Amino acid sequence: MRFLRRNIPDTPPLTSPTEICCVISKLDNKKAPGQDQIKNIALKSLPINSITHLTKIINKCLQLSHLPKPWKYAIITMLPKPGKDLKHPINFRPISLISSIAKIYEKILLARIEKHTFDNRIIPDFQHGFRKETSTCHQLLRAANKIIYGFNHIKTTGGLLLDVEKAFDRLWHNGLLYKLIQLQYPV
Repeated sequence: MRFLRRNIPDTPPLTSPTEICCVISKLDNKKAPGQDQIKNIALKSLPINSITHLTKIINKCLQLSHLPKPWKYAIITMLPKPGKDLKHPINFRPISLISSIAKIYEKILLARIEKHTFDNRIIPDFQHGFRKETSTCHQLLRAANKIIYGFNHIKTTGGLLLDVEKAFDRLWHNGLLYKLIQLQYPV
């Protein structure tokens, strides 16, 4: 995919031991480990020398646009949905337990994606999903304000609400990659 890029930085900004320590400190000790069986509490006890080595590994992954194969594997646990008939597989929710190191890498990548998205104003102000310090309550308040405005100005207000079932399963992945390239996300 590198040949499709034009004037895009080769890599996202690299990380530092300080950022890695910050990410590790926020990991929940109660979360189950992935296939590597490294618990979050163990990561919080790492000496600075190990943090430095982990930083080098993650930076190399960022530079090479690489996700190591062991970080791609997950232990899948099926949890029953509350109040549902357990005879039907659709009434279970899969939980993926990934490597704790992969979680750190994921959080580092997410920080880069959020920064690029914010700096380039990619998500419009009226979208509240996937943005810090916003929620569905903000969108409900926005809708209520539009309705009240229309009512006060003797105008008709219409709304269309869609809930796409299994939206991620229906995602056109090549189209998403194309949009990421167009929006100049570093790869």
